[in-house]
Amino acid sequence: MNFIEELEALLAGEESMFRAQLLREDVARLRHLTELADEHDDRDEFRKAGAHIGWTNGDMRTHELMDHLIPLLDALYDWRRGDPALVSDQALRAAWDGFHVERIRVLLHCL
Repeated sequence: MNFIEELEALLAGEESMFRAQLLREDVARLRHLTELADEHDDRDEFRKAGAHIGWTNGDMRTHELMDHLIPLLDALYDWRRGDPALVSDQALRAAWDGFHVERIRVLLHCL
């Protein structure tokens, strides 16, 4: 089971409406990123496209996440491109965890 499938499995058992909605949105974003990785042979083009897919409301605060988003985008790009020497599922999870914690901090600050 890969990382995205694990998030989907978490979603199936999630009882919190808030966390379930966020998981649905995240799974959709990650699936979209895998499509973008397939479409872009250039990492920088992929980063540009992947940075503005609604990580925050209207991407108004996404710029605050870039220090954590770029490593996630790079990990997903390498993971999707299929070179296990570049990144493992574990490395993708670690990049996701760092990004997710920071994004939640930014989103909660908005409330």
